[in-house]
Amino acid sequence: MLPLLHGLISNAPEPIDCPDEFLEQIKHKNRQSAAVELRRHHELEYIFGLLSAENLRFLIMKGSMLAHTLYSQPHFRERFDTDVLFPDKQSSDKAWEILQNEGYERRNTLDGEFVGYQFGCGRELSKGFYSALDIHRKLNDIGFFANMFEFDELFQQSIPIPQLGPDTRGFNPVYALLLACIHRIINIPLGGDHNRLIWIYDMHLLCNSFTEQQWQTFCTLATEKQLTGVCLDGLYVSEQFFDTQIPPEHRANLISSAKKERFSPHKIKTRRDLYQLDFINNKGFINKIRQLKEHLFPSTEFMMNKYQLKSKLLLPYYYVIRIVRGLKKYS
Repeated sequence: MLPLLHGLISNAPEPIDCPDEFLEQIKHKNRQSAAVELRRHHELEYIFGLLSAENLRFLIMKGSMLAHTLYSQPHFRERFDTDVLFPDKQSSDKAWEILQNEGYERRNTLDGEFVGYQFGCGRELSKGFYSALDIHRKLNDIGFFANMFEFDELFQQSIPIPQLGPDTRGFNPVYALLLACIHRIINIPLGGDHNRLIWIYDMHLLCNSFTEQQWQTFCTLATEKQLTGVCLDGLYVSEQFFDTQIPPEHRANLISSAKKERFSPHKIKTRRDLYQLDFINNKGFINKIRQLKEHLFPSTEFMMNKYQLKSKLLLPYYYVIRIVRGLKKYS
């Protein structure tokens, strides 16, 4: 958050007394981030132009979307990659063809009907600068949350991001806050990373930008999607960190709705809890079996790449290794 801190200090109505050495450090970091942002901007504008030329629909989400719609300068919202959501696997596969032709390399990830809803890819543009994209066909890899929102719903409510191209669109702020709250909960099992300051500050800025109508829409959607508990958990942290103002009547409505929900964010403590939630809510016995198979026995290509195997004869052994390690990891 150093570039953001530099901006806040520089634009403060009254001078803030800080050590000169500290001010010089954040000034240097701000320059670096601004340079990276400029290089990133040119690449994204070019890539999104290629995608639009193929009539692909897509939405920018998370950090990159917020950087261009919520922050006074996009480099104030530092991020490693750019998350792009497509309506389905066919579209994301077509996007990958385009990116591959541009020299992007894909990280080895699971791929199936119930796993691998996103994959990362990137390429080095110049020495010391790497362009990274996260390609989604659903919001995230946890079906329980990912299946709550259809792409068409998100696209119909989306907003333009003309800075990144005439056809580039991103999440409506209301949906952006819902996603931020979900994203935070999903990261709870990952070692305390869920309360990253920049993520909570995103929530704070989104809440501060809301009109009364947007608050009403947010509460309605959170209630309809059974996400009021998830949202309250994030809003409380934002309130604690940044004194975020939550309108009393909407707070009361969210609290009332959360008491009626079956899912509680406080039940998510380990990765096993997330996958168990996903498995339980996967409808149909056959679908549950296929889901287990995709987790336990991923494709030959995935296994060969993951374990750097030169012979398929070794696959049975490494499938056993994978299952044993997975049981230990998620127990």
